[in-house]
Amino acid sequence: MTNDASPYDRFVGFIDRYFEENGYHFTLTSLLKDSPEITLLLDGLDEAAKPFPWLIEGIRHYSKKHVGVQIIASSRLTAENLDLLPFFGVTIRPFTDSQQQSFIRGILGGSDSHVADVVLTHLAKFPEIKEVTRNPLLATVLCEIARNNYKTLPRQEARLYEERLDLLLSLYDPAKGISRVESDRIFIRQAAQRIALHLHERSVRAASRDSLLALLTKDFQYKQDQYSIKLALAELRDPCNVLTEMNFRGDLGFGHLRFQEHLVSEELRSLPDLIVKNIGIPWWRGAIYLWSQNARDILWLVKRLDEEGLISKASKTLDKIMSMRGESEVAKIEEIMENAEISRDLLSDLELGRDTSIVQDVDWQQEDGPMPNY
Repeated sequence: MTNDASPYDRFVGFIDRYFEENGYHFTLTSLLKDSPEITLLLDGLDEAAKPFPWLIEGIRHYSKKHVGVQIIASSRLTAENLDLLPFFGVTIRPFTDSQQQSFIRGILGGSDSHVADVVLTHLAKFPEIKEVTRNPLLATVLCEIARNNYKTLPRQEARLYEERLDLLLSLYDPAKGISRVESDRIFIRQAAQRIALHLHERSVRAASRDSLLALLTKDFQYKQDQYSIKLALAELRDPCNVLTEMNFRGDLGFGHLRFQEHLVSEELRSLPDLIVKNIGIPWWRGAIYLWSQNARDILWLVKRLDEEGLISKASKTLDKIMSMRGESEVAKIEEIMENAEISRDLLSDLELGRDTSIVQDVDWQQEDGPMPNY
C-alpha cells in the first residue's frame, strides 16, 4: 500500500494483510460479498493508532461507506482523535466492592480460600491498591502474587508489577526447592527491560525473535557471552512466560501493554532526557506514570519542563502523577504550573499585540486637583 493511498484504502489493506498473515484465505471485500452484515472487532485501537495515524480516519470513512458493517473498537481513553469516530461510546466501569470481592474469591477458592481472606484484608487496609485492582487484569495479578507469597503484598500499582515479574522470573523458586531458570536473574531482567524499551520507542508491541536477539547481542555483547544472551531470550519465553507469541508469525511481546509499560518505567529511572522528551505523548503516559510511583522527587522534572516550555503539553500526565504525590510536593508543582500558565498567557498577549501593562485603580480625590487626561 503506497503512502499516498487514502485512509479508507489503507484500512482495508491493513485488515486484508492481517487475514493473510494469520493464514486466512479471504479478504474484507470478499467477506462483504458473502454477507454484507458482518461485525469487525478492533481491539486496542489506542495502541494501533500511534504507529498508524491514518487508522481512525480510515475506520470513520469505512463505517460511513458500509453502514451494514458493525464495528466494535476497544481503546483506552488516552487515545487521541477518538471523538472523530461516529460511534456510540461505552465506558467499562471498575469493579464495585462486592464484584471485586466475588472475583478474588472466585480465583482464590477451595484450598486457597484463606489466601483470599488475606488479600481482602490487605485491600481494606491499603485503599490505593484496592482502587488499582478494580479490573480483572490487576486483580488476577494480585491473586497470583498472593498465592505464592501472601505475607508481603504490594501497596501500589508499580510494586504490583514488580512482584509479578519477580514471580515469573522465579525469584521464589529457591524457597520452593525448585530451579526453573538457568539465566542470571539480574541479566534476564535487564534483557526484558531493554526489549520493552526497544518496542516502546518504536510504538509497537512485538518484534521477531531474530531482531530481539540482535538487539540484546548489540547491547550486552561486552558483558555477556552469546550463549547467555540466547538463553535469556529463550527463557523469557519459556519457562518464565514474560514474553509471549503475539501473532501468527511468532513475533514476541509482553502480552498486555501495561506489562510492557512497567518494564519501560524501570528503564526510565536512568533516562531522564527520555522522560522529558516523551511526557507529552499519550503512548508514553502509562510508562511515565509508573516511573513516577518509584521516584522520590519529581520537582526536578516539573522545573525542567517549565524551562523548556513543555508544561502545557505535559499537563495531562502531570495531573495523573500529582494524584499520587504528597501534599507539599503537589503545592510546589502547582505553583510552577500556575506561573508557567501566566507566562504563556502573557507571551500570547504580546504576540497578539495586546496591552500587557498592569493598570492599578487610583482613587483620585477631586479636591487634590483635576483628574489627569489620558
